[in-house]
Amino acid sequence: MVDMRSCSLWMLAVAAMLAMTAAVAQDNQITEVPLVNASFDEGMDEAGVPVGWTKYSGGGVDQTLELVEVDEGTALVISDGDPGAEVGVSQDFPITGGENYRVTVRVRKVGATSAGGSYLQFRFSPSQEFEQTSLAAQSPDDFNEIALYGTPPEGDTSARIYLYCHAGPTPKVMVDNVKVEAGVEPPPPPPPPPP
Repeated sequence: MVDMRSCSLWMLAVAAMLAMTAAVAQDNQITEVPLVNASFDEGMDEAGVPVGWTKYSGGGVDQTLELVEVDEGTALVISDGDPGAEVGVSQDFPITGGENYRVTVRVRKVGATSAGGSYLQFRFSPSQEFEQTSLAAQSPDDFNEIALYGTPPEGDTSARIYLYCHAGPTPKVMVDNVKVEAGVEPPPPPPPPPP
């Protein structure tokens, strides 16, 4: 025979666990941070920079920012033919210090040209701490997604993302669908180095 009191206590415990799980999930909701022209579909401004973005560096020779049509709309090609200068685009947005963020961008090789030396940087302000990763495009035929995580220090209130080609190599890379999300779980730490 089932003890009604034990059954009631068990049901109460399960209900409490479900309520706590729902509260934690609600506290950790992922929200998208609005960016202007994140898919580069709004064209270029009079200075030849994608609307909503700011040109980063440039001034070298054989450096271009170009919009190209792709199956999903429009993408930006960042081309750096000058080994002595950097070029790219950036965009600022508000953040909350101490919160976890993820930036994603779709990347694609341009023909046989290497994308090596092209980067996504996520810089926080006023601390000037940053995270950075390579825009490691894998194929000229398909996009692959790059993700970068960061947690700005307490007190930081704004961030800037850069999509750029570093001085030194002369890469060319196609980028599209930039997204910033807040409230994400940070990735697990890397494994320790082998002994």
